[in-house]
Amino acid sequence: FYHSLVKKRAKKNYIASITHEDGTLTGSMEDVSKEFIRYYEGLLGTGVQTEDIDPQILSSGPTLSPNHRSTLMAPVTDEDIKSTLRGIEGDKSPGLDGYTSTFFLKSWDVVGNDLVAAIKEFFRSGSILKQWNHTGITLVPKSSHSSRVTDFRPIACCNTVHKICSKILARRISEVLDAIVDEAQAAFVKGRNMTDNIYLMQQLLRQYFRKRVSPRCLIKIDLRKAIDSVSWAFLRQMLE
Repeated sequence: FYHSLVKKRAKKNYIASITHEDGTLTGSMEDVSKEFIRYYEGLLGTGVQTEDIDPQILSSGPTLSPNHRSTLMAPVTDEDIKSTLRGIEGDKSPGLDGYTSTFFLKSWDVVGNDLVAAIKEFFRSGSILKQWNHTGITLVPKSSHSSRVTDFRPIACCNTVHKICSKILARRISEVLDAIVDEAQAAFVKGRNMTDNIYLMQQLLRQYFRKRVSPRCLIKIDLRKAIDSVSWAFLRQMLE
């Protein structure tokens, strides 16, 4: 029964052919692989040259207080690591190493000290084992007739150690974002609600139809895969 389910799922996930951007169809596994690799190489990061950041512009904007800096730079404790591990759902797909959060929790007496030491070393040195930093991307079709690379939803399968480090960083950053991100940014900041901006937009649009008002316009900008295409060079400059 189990093997039949695995075979059925493998058959369902098999990508027999793909349509190129020019409309041509290919059934070659090599060409299918190359098409996905080409697409994601162009998506994850950008090849566009970014200008150097002007430090004077950054210094003139909101900055972190000494207390906020202390919060970000505080040493990671054993409890930080274990509580973060407990917060990762045990049935989440594992990374390339195959170990889920449940494995680490069930075998904590055996691997706990080594896991804690490895994560603390990452926060101390800024370096992580290459194998832990590898992420597998599985492609889930958005419909039963997916034929282009854009018709597949990428699901990143990160290793549990990678997840722990990322979640600790995300939790700490979330505590200080409100101090440095302008109020106009309503989404992705703890304590703010995206619906506030939606309501504001509705009110603005309602005013547009009033008589005897000055000419005006509204511009909507939608950046395709905005987060995935952020320049890594830009991020490094910001962090420095």
